[in-house]
Amino acid sequence: MTVDQSAAPTGGPATSHAVHFYGDDEGLIRRLAAFVTDGIVARETCAVIATPAHRTALQAQLRADGISPRPGQLVLLDAAETLQRFMRSGHPDPALFDSTVGAVMRSAAGKAPGVRAFGEMVAVLWRYGNVVGALELEELWSDLQTRVAFPLLCAYPSADERLHEGDGLAEICARHTERMWD
Repeated sequence: MTVDQSAAPTGGPATSHAVHFYGDDEGLIRRLAAFVTDGIVARETCAVIATPAHRTALQAQLRADGISPRPGQLVLLDAAETLQRFMRSGHPDPALFDSTVGAVMRSAAGKAPGVRAFGEMVAVLWRYGNVVGALELEELWSDLQTRVAFPLLCAYPSADERLHEGDGLAEICARHTERMWD
């Protein structure tokens, strides 16, 4: 695994915006479980917006690791359903993003000493060819971090051919403070 910045790969500073390019689901779940575990140990609220398969695998990994979040400490949302709430004509609507994802993050921040988030919505958009929408969504996440301090972990499958076309990989990396590969 390669990390090109010195911030801790599972947490990092309060407003880190990290991206993990993963080779397989097992690698993603290991990274995500470590990120969430760090939050649970710190008594933070962890918001995970992911596919059903990844949410299920995360919960299984946390159980296997003996990690038991307190009630309300782990907020699980479906990536596709959450996208439907704020995407309009292929682009994320900033006001709708703020009233959905922003509201979740503000609420979570008000209930715990800290909050952190994992977002897989960008990878869903990218996978379906909505590269512009994914990059716009990355910008909305960064903007939200200016109003609510939290570490954010995004993830993209490294085998996605679109990452290696044109400036795709460079565009994604430019929008993150930390980049990780496995």
